[in-house]
Amino acid sequence: MFKNLINQAILEFVMRTQSPLYIKYNTETLDPTAFDGTFIYTIRNNQRIPILPGTSAKGVFRSRAEKILPGSCDIFNKLRNCGDRILQEERRNNNNNQDKKVNNNFLGKERYEKSCPACKLFGSKALKSRILFSDAIARDNFVISQRSSTPIDRITGAAKQRGLNSFEYVEYAEFDCKIVFVNFFNWHVKTILEIIEDINEGLVTFGGYTSKGFGRMVVNDVKLTVRYYGKNPPGYQFNGIYGEKTISGLENIRTLFKNVNIAEEVRKVNLADEPVL
Repeated sequence: MFKNLINQAILEFVMRTQSPLYIKYNTETLDPTAFDGTFIYTIRNNQRIPILPGTSAKGVFRSRAEKILPGSCDIFNKLRNCGDRILQEERRNNNNNQDKKVNNNFLGKERYEKSCPACKLFGSKALKSRILFSDAIARDNFVISQRSSTPIDRITGAAKQRGLNSFEYVEYAEFDCKIVFVNFFNWHVKTILEIIEDINEGLVTFGGYTSKGFGRMVVNDVKLTVRYYGKNPPGYQFNGIYGEKTISGLENIRTLFKNVNIAEEVRKVNLADEPVL
């Protein structure tokens, strides 16, 4: 499925906080005056810059995709997730047919066909992901705040003693986000566009303390760049290697996919027959 580079889509957008954001930096300190928790960050010019890790973003998008794509597996259940199920099936087949050689070129398509819709896009133990999330770094206009919270006793309803927790969080930030699709079917991109709509409607949140109102985001300035390698489709600019075009604006991009029926097209396996956008 990845032996040849057939097409590529690059989705870029700005994701802005609508409420405080807290993605914990997983490190411990011996400083007794330090906060119990702080936001995850990178260092630039001796300054802490908040980031939204690509792994965190991918986890949020996948979790939502599993809810909206019919027939998606439970990746935390070894008896039901696609990766373990497919690998176990292959081991049984190999044990029963030890004299036959495995065609690795065909194996990728076979694994893709046997995978659930979410695994077809995000990958599994048996299948490489079609979608890559970059770390999103905050622009310079971010604001950091501090807050303390006290856990509540579930029985008495009173604050627990010695339970004060202080933490730093991102009060406001704009993150430059980038998602890359490699050898994509059109329904792959449309699924992500549907999730972006859900983010804007407040149905998808990021980070911790979401039950306290944290983690709401809004997506703006969406841009999609599409490339077809070795082709020069109408309306595309060809540079000798690939034809490329860029579409700006979420509504304009969604128009490209208005005839894409996700429920029907998840069964597609042959990428060579996929219509050009």
